[in-house]
Amino acid sequence: MCATMGPHYDDMLTVRTSIPSKPGARITFRNEVLSEQGKLLTEATVTLVFVDRATGRPCRPPEHLVRAFAPYYGA
Repeated sequence: MCATMGPHYDDMLTVRTSIPSKPGARITFRNEVLSEQGKLLTEATVTLVFVDRATGRPCRPPEHLVRAFAPYYGA
């Protein structure tokens, strides 16, 4: 007999993503995966870096992305 603690193939999951702070050259996404019952199954943090194509160096994000993500900062 096998007792599985995590989700099964056909389980409905909720993935919540937030952006803890306004990005500079980096943007961090915080992710949580919850079961149908609202139980936290796992969490992850992903950090991406904006890079200038010409120089290959980190740069500030485009202003349209900063505005688009603004409702999610600190969420």
